[in-house]
Amino acid sequence: MIIQVENSDIRQRHKESWELINKITGRKTAKKGLIKGNSKEDRVSKWYDHFNNLLGKEPLLTEKPPPEDLEKILYDLNIKDDDFNIEELQKAKSNLSDGKTPGSDNITSEIIKCYFDNIILEFSNKLLNDNVIPEQWFEIDMIPLPKT
Repeated sequence: MIIQVENSDIRQRHKESWELINKITGRKTAKKGLIKGNSKEDRVSKWYDHFNNLLGKEPLLTEKPPPEDLEKILYDLNIKDDDFNIEELQKAKSNLSDGKTPGSDNITSEIIKCYFDNIILEFSNKLLNDNVIPEQWFEIDMIPLPKT
């Protein structure tokens, strides 16, 4: 029977291997995850109720939530949190690849590299400081291309 276990493992039939191991050792497996019910719909309903009770409730907070403005606990991390500057923009623009398809705004990376520095900096700093995300950033245009 040990040879059967080895062969099952070689064929990557792990369930079969464990069934043989359990048979050899005499270990009984408990039926887990089974919910009794009179019908399939009844069992599905009980599973739904179970997960709804488990996941569908607001968490109970036993402690007072932390204040909105948290104190700094890590210092000297050398992480800049001030406005974006022209050097950072130049570095980001150097990572743009040419010849790529533009997004829904139809602005190519080549155009971004040549123009709009002041507009991009002003826009980026407004997003950073006001924490407002444009709705268009939640949209995506996908064009399916058939395989050739």
